[in-house]
Amino acid sequence: YPSRPRKEHSGLSFDELCELGQKQPSVATLSPQSVNKNLAGISAMFEWLKKNRLATLNPAEGVKAEGKKSFNRSRLPFDADDIRTIFGSGYPAPSANADYWLPILAYFTGCRQEELAQLTVAAVKKHEGVTYLDIQGNVKNVSSVRPVPVHSRLVGLGFLDHVRSRGQSDRLLFDRL
Repeated sequence: YPSRPRKEHSGLSFDELCELGQKQPSVATLSPQSVNKNLAGISAMFEWLKKNRLATLNPAEGVKAEGKKSFNRSRLPFDADDIRTIFGSGYPAPSANADYWLPILAYFTGCRQEELAQLTVAAVKKHEGVTYLDIQGNVKNVSSVRPVPVHSRLVGLGFLDHVRSRGQSDRLLFDRL
């Protein structure tokens, strides 16, 4: 089943959408993990119906999708040429702006751009000599709340100077996003 059916597919039946996902490799499909998560919700609903004597069986009980996580070719990792292109001659000059810092921070931390864009001065912390980003707030899921060490290369590029220049602890690290 497509993970994000398009508007032009709104008139298709469930079976037709599944067929579309099988026949067109460019259409991203749900992973077995997502299917099992959805099945768990359906199964819980049927268990409630059974408990309240509104249904006699749970058709989702014991049903599981198997297989490896789907591989989406559109999300291949960057190679060395890609990195040279991104950070090459067209890259912005060092500044306090987000267009300079966010790609570098994402590269050295693995954080999502959205996680980095919401950081405040107070989110840059130090514990036992290790400076880290305290990723919290509006994150993708519970496991996305985490400390992320600040790489020494970021310190060398002046990231901590940028943080200090922002002043108040509740101030965002980057304006005008």
